[in-house]
Amino acid sequence: MTDSLRVVIADDDDAFRDDFAQLLAMQEGFEVVAVVENGAEAISACSQGHIDMVLLDVDMPVLDGIAAAATIKKMSPQVTIVMLTAFAHEDSLDEALAAGVRAFLTKDIEVRHLATLLREAHEGKMIMGNRPTELLTEQYLEKRLKQQEYEDFRQDVAELPERLLPVFHLVIQAKPNKVIAEELFLSESSVRTYVSQILELTNCATRGELTLRALRSGIAD
Repeated sequence: MTDSLRVVIADDDDAFRDDFAQLLAMQEGFEVVAVVENGAEAISACSQGHIDMVLLDVDMPVLDGIAAAATIKKMSPQVTIVMLTAFAHEDSLDEALAAGVRAFLTKDIEVRHLATLLREAHEGKMIMGNRPTELLTEQYLEKRLKQQEYEDFRQDVAELPERLLPVFHLVIQAKPNKVIAEELFLSESSVRTYVSQILELTNCATRGELTLRALRSGIAD
């Protein structure tokens, strides 16, 4: 018979923590060895003996779940960490991934799926509940949108008329019109006209937006 997985549960919600511990203890192959209310206590529980898995809430007093996950992973890399929470923000998901967490379940998970998903997590599979999956999808789509925006900007700059390029490069260095005019031997009115044309051709509303997009797209150093 396979040994049961020794589990620590950490959550500051008393009712959820106790109910969840009872439900998990009823599942074959799981032994709940500690039920605690914050990340610091979870770390302490992991130092008391052999632990296979830790279920952590994200937002807890004393020490949050993400900080606890990072410490536990350094202390015991073999421990499977599952973030069990209602992820509301992508920042939390990013931080958890950086801490070495590879299993994310939301608190509304159906009990009939729980044991299977936890075993799969312990086997090393990446487990994602609905909300974490939505957040990752949103992040990916946002990243792709930004990449397309920068590609479009770089294309717009590449298509600028040759006469505008020297002005463009000085504008994104935050140089004022008077300085640009002196350096390029142009009148200030000509510089103003050229800057307006550059903004229109690159779909930028202001010089600040032009400079920021140039920086983010890798055109400006």
